[in-house]
Amino acid sequence: ELYWASMDGNWEYADYQLEHIEEALEAGIIRRPERALNADLFLKTGAQSMQVVIDNKDGETFEQGFSQFRTACIDCHVREKVEFIPIGLPKLRAGTTHKE
Repeated sequence: ELYWASMDGNWEYADYQLEHIEEALEAGIIRRPERALNADLFLKTGAQSMQVVIDNKDGETFEQGFSQFRTACIDCHVREKVEFIPIGLPKLRAGTTHKE
């Protein structure tokens, strides 16, 4: 949803989606504090860089920003030894973010 919202230029929805990703990670840190170091690193790198793209409402740099965000996700999964959890580019929309 974050991807499609940004692709559509629906920056409020993109911000909403990123906020929910951050909240899920923060809740995960409470449940599994042994993962806090890597989750915090992701929040300070991947999530922050995506927030800049969203705040700037910058569709031109979105692809690069999302690629960095996705790479940060993958890197975190590798560090946590859960690299079997795929982080691919979405091909299908799960919801309706498109502004018509």
